[in-house]
This record gives sequence, C-alpha cells and structure tokens, in this order.
Amino acid sequence: VCLRLTHGSLAAGLSMTTAATDPLIRPQEDPPLSDLDFEIRFLNALAQLGPEEVRSWLEHGRPPQPIEANRVAETIDAEIPKTLEGIIAALENRDRLAHALPMVAQFLSALSLPPRRLSNHQSLPNGGYADVATRGRPEQILPSQFAIDDMEFLRRFAENELLYFHREEPHAPMTEELVLLLDQGVRTWGRVRHALAASALALLRLSGIRKLRLLLSSTATDGVVVDPLTASEESLGGLWESSDLSPNPGLALENLLETAPTGRRDVIVLTHPRNAAEPDFAAAARRVGDSTRLFSVAIDDAGSVQFREWRRGVPVKVADFRVDFLPAASIRKQPPQGPVLDPRGWRGNVEPVPFPFRFGVTHRIDRPLFDFDDAGRWLLLCTHRGMLHAWKLDGTAAEVLPRAMVGGSVLETVDAVVGVADGFVIGGRIGKSLLAIHYDFGARTARAYILGPCLEGEWLWFYCRELNHVVARGNDQNWSVDLSTREIVGSNHPEQLPSTRATRAFEKVAHLHLPLPRLPIVDEGTPEPPRGGFVRLDRSTGQIHLERVEPPWTAFTPLDDGRPMLKDCWLDHAQWRGNVLALVVSGPDRPTVVRILQVRDPLDGGSPLVATRELLPSPNDPSCMILSHDGRLIARRVGERQVEVRETIGVGQQPFLTVKGKSHPDPKVILGRYGLIIHVGKHVSLIRWDSGKLTVSTVAEGSTRSEHDVVTWPLDRPATRSTPRPKILEYDPHRFVACARAELTAVVDLFGQVSLFDAQERLVAMFVVFRNQVAAWTPDGTRFGSTQGSTSLLDGPSTRNAAEIIGRTLKEASESAANLKACYNR
Repeated sequence: VCLRLTHGSLAAGLSMTTAATDPLIRPQEDPPLSDLDFEIRFLNALAQLGPEEVRSWLEHGRPPQPIEANRVAETIDAEIPKTLEGIIAALENRDRLAHALPMVAQFLSALSLPPRRLSNHQSLPNGGYADVATRGRPEQILPSQFAIDDMEFLRRFAENELLYFHREEPHAPMTEELVLLLDQGVRTWGRVRHALAASALALLRLSGIRKLRLLLSSTATDGVVVDPLTASEESLGGLWESSDLSPNPGLALENLLETAPTGRRDVIVLTHPRNAAEPDFAAAARRVGDSTRLFSVAIDDAGSVQFREWRRGVPVKVADFRVDFLPAASIRKQPPQGPVLDPRGWRGNVEPVPFPFRFGVTHRIDRPLFDFDDAGRWLLLCTHRGMLHAWKLDGTAAEVLPRAMVGGSVLETVDAVVGVADGFVIGGRIGKSLLAIHYDFGARTARAYILGPCLEGEWLWFYCRELNHVVARGNDQNWSVDLSTREIVGSNHPEQLPSTRATRAFEKVAHLHLPLPRLPIVDEGTPEPPRGGFVRLDRSTGQIHLERVEPPWTAFTPLDDGRPMLKDCWLDHAQWRGNVLALVVSGPDRPTVVRILQVRDPLDGGSPLVATRELLPSPNDPSCMILSHDGRLIARRVGERQVEVRETIGVGQQPFLTVKGKSHPDPKVILGRYGLIIHVGKHVSLIRWDSGKLTVSTVAEGSTRSEHDVVTWPLDRPATRSTPRPKILEYDPHRFVACARAELTAVVDLFGQVSLFDAQERLVAMFVVFRNQVAAWTPDGTRFGSTQGSTSLLDGPSTRNAAEIIGRTLKEASESAANLKACYNR
C-alpha cells in the first residue's frame, strides 16, 4: 500500500486532481492526529492481530469467522486413540532417556522371546468334527497304537501308517499380553538403569511388531499394572523415570502374578543379576500360572546381560550377551537440519530430484540384489543403475527411493543390499571409493559412509544384528560401520583404535565364510570351507548334515510319503535363517525346485524336521531368492521384473507380488507460459495454472474436443534432447532425456516424470501421466491426483486443496520468470 501511494505518477495525478477540484479559498483545518501519532496507533493495533486476522481484514474487511470444520477436526484429533508408536516417540523425547536411546538397537534382535511349547493333550478336545489321519502331532497318536509290538511300531512309523486323531476345532481367538516389570531399586541406579531403559524400549517396539497388548509395572508401584494406552504421557514418563529403595523386585513380582491374566501372558522382569539371585525373587517366580511365562533380563555394571526363563522357580538360560555402555560424549543431539520440505521425503545424501510417484520395476532383475529389513516389514530391490524400489509387505506403501549422491556423483554401481534394523544398507562404489549408504526408514534419512579406496576383488557385506554393525570384507581389508554411533573402523589402520563393538564385529565376520543366509555346499568334489557353517547332502541316503551352525544340529533325512525326498539329488544353492533351510535341489529326471525345511529344536521333542514346502525357482537363476532374518518369509524372482514373497511354512497364504511398469519412458511434452501438454500413448493431457488453480483435462487421441485450442497464451515449446538442461541436473545426464524452456523449464526423465524449474533453476513441481491419470507433487509435500485403486500414482493421500496450492505456486513462478525476463530485455 505504501509503495502504491508513493508511486510518482499516482502522486502527481492526485496533486493535479486536487488542484483542479478544490476551491481557491479553503479554511485551514488541522488533522485530529499527527502523522507520528497515527503511525504509533496503527502499529500498536496491528501488533495485536495475527497473520490470519490481518489476511481476513484485507481480503474480507472483517475479523476471521470460526469455521465449523476446524472445530470438528479439533474434536476428532482430541478423541483419536493413542498408539504404541506414539507412546514410544513420547518416551524417546524425554531428557532422562537420552543415554538409553543409543543402546536400543543392541537389544532389538537379542531379546526375542522363544516360541511357546506345545501342550500335551491328555484327552481329546471337545467340539468340532472328529476324524482319523495318518499325519499329525505325536501327542495325538491313538492310544491303541502304543499296544503293538515295538518293531511293528517302528515299521508303521517308517511307512507312515500310524493313525492320529484329527479334529477341527472351532476358531477361538487367543489374546496375548506382554507385561514389563521395571526394577527401580538401589542396585539398578546409574548406567544399569540406562541399559534397562533401553531394553524396555526395545521390548516396546517388539511388542508393537507382534501386535501384543502391552502393560507396564514397576517396583515403585508395588507391581500395580498400568496400561500405557490409557495413561497420560506425563504419568507414564514419571513411572519410567522414578526410583525407589526396594532391595529386590520379589514383592512387586508376587503382587503382579496375583492378578489374573486375560489370556496368555509373558512377564519380563528388568533387573540386576544380584536381585534375580535373591531367594525372594525365586519364591515369587514359583507362583507363575499355567498360562503365564516369566522371563528376566538382568544387566550388571560391566554390561553383561543374562536373559533367562523361569520354570518352577528355576532359571533356564535363553541367551547371554554383552551391551556397550556408550559414553556421554557419543550421545550427541542431531545437528539442526535444513528446511524440511516434503515431510514424507528423504533427507541426507540423496539426489536433488526425487521419485515422488509410485511406479513398478522397469528393468530386468539380473542379480539377487534384494533383501528384507530386520523386522521383515519391508522389501528393498535394486535394479538397473542403482534404482531402489521399496515395498511394505502389508501392501500399504510402495515407493522409489532417491539414490545416494556423494561428491556430485550418484551411486549406480551397487554390490549388496543388506537389511538392518529399521532400514537397509546399500553397499557400492563411486569411482574408486567404497561406500555404505544407510537408509533409515524411521527417520527418513539417507547417510553415506565413505569407507576407503575400493581395491580389486569382491567385497562381501555382513550385518551383525546384536551389535548393529555392517562389515564389508575384502581380500586384504575389512571395514566396519557402527549404525548406532556412526563410527567407521578399518582393520588395516593401526592409528585408529577400534571400539569393543567394532572388534567383536570383526571377530564375528572372521568366523563366517559367506554372508548369511547363504550357506556353502560341500559334496564329493568340494572341500569344506575354512570357516563358517556349511551344508552337506548324502546322495545315497538323502540325509542332510548342517555343520558349524548355532545351535548345532544332528543329521536328519527329509521324507516324502515315507521315502527320502533328496535321495540321488544335488544341491545347487542353500540358505539358512531362523531355523529354516531353503535348498535349490535338482536331480535326474526331476525338475529343479526349491525345498523349504523348517527345523525344530530337539529339546522341543519329536523329529527335528517339522514341515516342508516346495516352490518353483526362477528358470534363469534358481539362486535368485532370499530368506528373511527370522526365516518366516522367502522372496524370489518370478519372471524378469517381479519378486514374489511367500511365507515359508503353511499353505494357502496369499503371496505378495511386486508390480512392474506403470510408467511411460518417452512422453511428448509441449511447454507454455501457464501450462503444458503431455502426450502419452492414446491420451493427451492439458495441465494449466493460468487461473491460479491447477486444472487437468485429458482427452483421447482423435477426439473432437477443442479445449486445447482455447488457450490465450503461447503453448509452443516442445521438449527436445538438444535443449540444454539446468546445471543442477548434470549429476546424471542419462536419466534426464529431454528439456523445454519457456517461462519455466520442463525436463523429462527416463521414467516419464516431468520436472518444472523456475528461473533460478529451483525445483517447483513434478508431474507424471499414466494412461488417463495425472499426478503432481511439490517439494513442500503437496500431492495431487487420484489415490483410488491399485494403479494409484501417489504413495500416500492427496493433499487437501492441492489444486489451489500447486496452481498458485506455479503461477507465481511463471509470472516471476516473465517479469525477470522483461527486466533483462529492457
């Protein structure tokens, strides 16, 4: 307003109008306020208004009116139930838990609860349809079978002639809950408390993965159970951080076990080893009911962790490991990031032009460069020139990750994809440098670790779950990356003093011949590997020998209809994870198949072989498959551009199949002042923003509609390969294939995405067209397009008022470029 009033021509016109219309004789009249008083009053009144009030007064001449929709939204937000993920995030933001957060990753894989044992049925279950089968569990054998002669029993067992009860029980949902009892007594003060808090946070995350009902208790509350979903954040944080003078958690555990569970219950006591050895604790442990299991996680001042299950008051070893107490110097707050643009986007060492749209695999899968994350929730696939496709296995998300960028070069040579806790690590090379790129799906950040010069030879990549370390092993050099502390250690650098965790990671890798889950195969003509486990098949008997694996296994013979299924066969490939053995088997007059064998701990009773499954492998590369970290899932290539994920045990599950294509690699683009035309296949889409709102009209080729001919501004700049691209795109000249320049600059890439840049070569928006669908995205996270159906181009919901937001942004950028061009011409 001030600029308009002080404009020279306007002021001169006002002066001439005043001189021509005012009478010659006017009585002098003093204004009621001086200019300074008026300005002071105006500024004081303006300071009391917010931005929305000022906008409302300038646009409508009145104060802003309350919007009923906002009231409804506030009411809904207030009534949204709390989630376990939100509770974990609130606890992690508390200052007193800052020392515990770096240790959480060490407990995620080490505190996995063992499966429940099968209960021996003393009588037949009631209800359902009863029948007799030749296969079943040992506890379901007919009593009359035990009255026969021993040798006859063995013969019937070998010939699969034993009769079992088979009963179809009506489905009854079984509830499971996990109760954490925090020992807050005098022996758990100091850094032991930090480690116990880290273990509790890890168990919270694991309970969310297993969909268990979680309850909390502590010695400060004498074992009273608290539901974190109903408690306030402040009371929950106070419960977590409080301390008391209790000598041991025996009394609190006794009070806790007196409360009747609603179903199956697992109680985990987080305490000190000396407290777990007290007689009071053992006496309380004897009160465990039939549907309850009791565990203890005991941590001492040296970092030794004892994971025990208590049966009839006696501890039974589950696992022993050590945790590193990280010094306070290593607990640094994250440096302030730059301006956060897309809240769903990726930050860090990534290329500046992302892949915000959902499309499938466009190139052939030549190598098995895919893996599951540690929890088995995501699958990541690397294809041609380092393209990374990620799918959430529940079908709720699929995205294309931006590639890593270091020193102005993008990572295209990828050697390994390694699943880690809450993400993946990509191992590859840029020039002569070896790199590890950590994609953290929780923080949505990609961090590049430059390990060192890339020497000749093959690099093998390992992941140590209990240490959260990734190790790259070469012929003469090893590199270790601590994903928790971001420490990089080389084995041939004596001036670098490695930490205890890095030393242990090197030791673990030194005892492995191949990265898990791969197992070497030993036959008549192949010697045993010098280190690590291996598998051997006795072709004459069909017996499998698993050697040097933990825990050790006895030899077993898989049977099919009572006969050895692997007799006279060869093993072409083997993988071992989570007590699941996947074998690529071939034989004379037999097609190559994938045999999946689940092996049970002999302590559980019965035959070590529990179940088998058979799959057809990829015809071109039978070894193009991978097992998840727990062995529950297997991913294998089907066709040339798809990956199928199945459960390893059981039948009838619906497989997860990745999509392919859904992109047009060579669209014809014509750019104008306030819009562009994208010609794809038989459809022509006009996208315009001249009205300040994004409008899209798509017509089929040959249509008589003339909407494209009523544009009042020029639309005549086709995208060509010879038009120079913006300098920001010089990092990958192979991806960006065509360009058109008008007020804005439009660049087309290999996947049919059209990027728009302003006069300063800043990315303004991106578009993609697939058949008759159009989607748009801006760097602030605004998304436009349809989200219905399986062919949706967006990974996430469309933004409210996206057409107005994107249209206003593009129109302002076009007008700014036009004004700048006019200034240059003058």
